[in-house]
Amino acid sequence: MDGAKESKRYIDVVLRTLDVLELFLTHEKLKLKDIYDLTGMQKNRIIRICGTLMSRGFLIFSKDEMTYSLGPLVSFLGHRFDRKNSSLAVIQNVLEQLSLETGETSHFCVRRGFCRFCLAIADGTKALRFAIEPGSVSPLNASASGKVLLAFLPEEEYGEILKDMPFVAVTSHSILDVKILRKQLDEIRRQGYAASFRENIPSGAGLAVPVFNKNNQIIGSLNLGGLAEDYENGKYVRYLPALREAACQLSTLCGGLQMQDLI
Repeated sequence: MDGAKESKRYIDVVLRTLDVLELFLTHEKLKLKDIYDLTGMQKNRIIRICGTLMSRGFLIFSKDEMTYSLGPLVSFLGHRFDRKNSSLAVIQNVLEQLSLETGETSHFCVRRGFCRFCLAIADGTKALRFAIEPGSVSPLNASASGKVLLAFLPEEEYGEILKDMPFVAVTSHSILDVKILRKQLDEIRRQGYAASFRENIPSGAGLAVPVFNKNNQIIGSLNLGGLAEDYENGKYVRYLPALREAACQLSTLCGGLQMQDLI
């Protein structure tokens, strides 16, 4: 990609705004003249940028000292970042233990709109194993994890989602009928887990259980994935004890979270 095309990917005023914010990595307080000396920007532009950052809580201004300093929103974002990443480390550790115990690929998913979003994975130890990447998405109607993320929402909430949710045929086995899906969701709520076969990957199968917070709200789904032949005809039940135990661990360790904390 040449320089001209590359430059089109950036917005100049945003870059200049970030230049101002980054000054506070090494300076606790700065006057207007300090920012001018450090950036070389026109003072009117600095005033507009700082005014915008102040209006959104990124900077505060001291009239007594005539200085700018970081605002409360920066602290909030830092706390949010630390909390999310420490939670991901906990989740990753549980996934790795689960994959070692079962030999299957494990993954943790959250809901984003009408899709399930894979937040973290741990590869299985088998020569032939389920392949999924962090950040991958799939329709809620076409996987065990997606169905768990729907089934354990308040009934009124998942009912509203089903009214507008597109039913996507990922494979010929994907569920495309809302009545069939509702029946499956009721069964999943009763039994506490979901199993799917060849719905998302033609040769794959999945097993999923919910992870709840301390308020008994679902924050994600904990899942195992493997070859369909290893899960069909009830073979998946051998994995349920380990999967449920790992989900209980996560519910205890991540009990203070909401799903949006992980997105």
